[in-house]
Amino acid sequence: MIAALIARLSPAYVHTAGAALLIASIGAFTYFQARPIVHARAEARALQAELADRRAALQQAQASSRTIAASITSARSALAERLMQLVPRSHLNERLEALSGLVEAAGMQVDRLAPGDVVVTGPFPAVPLQLAGHGPYQACQKLVESLHTAFADTAITGLRVKATPENPDAPATLEVELLWYTAADDTASRGSP
Repeated sequence: MIAALIARLSPAYVHTAGAALLIASIGAFTYFQARPIVHARAEARALQAELADRRAALQQAQASSRTIAASITSARSALAERLMQLVPRSHLNERLEALSGLVEAAGMQVDRLAPGDVVVTGPFPAVPLQLAGHGPYQACQKLVESLHTAFADTAITGLRVKATPENPDAPATLEVELLWYTAADDTASRGSP
């Protein structure tokens, strides 16, 4: 029956139908077989792009981590430099002598240098010191500047300067109230006020 039907069809029609069937078969094969391959390649490219993005983010995070680690190291170094060795109160005479020498090195004369009673301010005891002197105004300024650098464990809590602006050659008087932080006992301890 099919053979009789095919025999009645013209050869051009059979060839056209065969070509259409071949094209449809190739199209179906491509759709069902090649499409997943194309889709897999596109997904692979997307995953590679995501991997590249994540690698870039990882490199950026690692660089940031190195920067933070360097900052931490730098901060620890700065902190170690700021920590000071506090000396015990038993070294009061040496401190008074050093302060007197600093005043004289600045070009001033000491009028009074007296310690007060020990006060406890936080974790460290402190000794109040009262310093009075006279000399040129520039020497007063030099003394105040050098107090911090020479005695990092001593805070300036009060400062009074009396000078005569009309007469710059007249000596100025300087009164400084200091607070010298000492070790908690007679053994030196590390710490910063």
